[in-house]
Amino acid sequence: MTLLDVTPLSLGIEVRPAGGISVMIPRNTPIPTRKEHIYRTSSNNQVRVSISVYQGEGAKVKDNIFLDEFFLHGIPPAPKGKEKMNVCFSIDANGILDVSDELVSSGNKRGIVIAGSGNISKDDVRKMLEKVKL
Repeated sequence: MTLLDVTPLSLGIEVRPAGGISVMIPRNTPIPTRKEHIYRTSSNNQVRVSISVYQGEGAKVKDNIFLDEFFLHGIPPAPKGKEKMNVCFSIDANGILDVSDELVSSGNKRGIVIAGSGNISKDDVRKMLEKVKL
């Protein structure tokens, strides 16, 4: 028998302007793990993007746990959807989450490390899952 550490809840970023969640790492994913996804600018002449990281199973940010946020600046003004960003979530064997965002056209990169994402009790996980009826 092999015992695996897994993510207790999904991890993702806020999708604006709708306020929904784009799941990067689904719950019960074995760790360590690494997931990447390409996103595009959401408005004309957008020069920065906010990456807000959430944990939970709700479809909207208000139904999830906010973990942290950072900004990627220096996006060249362009029409909506032209500039691409590569968002990466990586969880190491110790459960430490590293989130980064890289502008594909220039290589400009920012990120954060979140060490407390696993500090949620089993009872809190159960309540959240019951709330969204998974």
